[in-house]
Amino acid sequence: MAHRSVDILERAKVFGDLGSALSKASEVIGFTARPRRKGPLPLPFEQLAAKVLSRARSQPVALLFGPEATGLSNEELSHCRRVASLSCGPHFPSLNLAQAVLAAAYTLRLAAAGRKMRPPPLIAPTHEVEGLLGQLAETLFQIGFFKGKGAPSLLRDLRQLILRAAPNTREVRILRGILRQALWRRESRENTYNASSNRPKTLATAGPEKDLESTRR
Repeated sequence: MAHRSVDILERAKVFGDLGSALSKASEVIGFTARPRRKGPLPLPFEQLAAKVLSRARSQPVALLFGPEATGLSNEELSHCRRVASLSCGPHFPSLNLAQAVLAAAYTLRLAAAGRKMRPPPLIAPTHEVEGLLGQLAETLFQIGFFKGKGAPSLLRDLRQLILRAAPNTREVRILRGILRQALWRRESRENTYNASSNRPKTLATAGPEKDLESTRR
């Protein structure tokens, strides 16, 4: 343990899952030593450090590191709006977890030295974005969009789309309102159709039978 770091360790929080750990973060930066087929390309953390500090002045920011043996999975990286890499030698591109955290923290320290940064516009925290994604997934299931398609892969792509857009809280609420209205409209039309289909049909013979009875009289 580093000297004079007991207070930091005592303030550390342990979460049962990744979603809970990231729920209050407005932005998540994931670290990886290798590019992936999907998602944003890793950028050197030196290029992102100033933006991370600027965002952190007004909203929580999370730095996400994976286990030493495997690194972050594609699913875990799909929660990240930005993906970063640490500058290492080409023959040894991977660091152990402690070294990676130390290098990232030192990069932030260098970026903060002597810089005055204006905080960027506020964006929606992770739990609001995940709520929007869950409602979007439910809507797409309801309208049959995922028939014959890989839902998990498409949802990861949609998450990345939303993260790139960086919507604020008001914009997330607008999008969720649109989805609610679309589902309500669909259910309303289905109920109207079902009601008309189950309505008893009127016999068309009542008129002629009455005329026939009058003729007999």
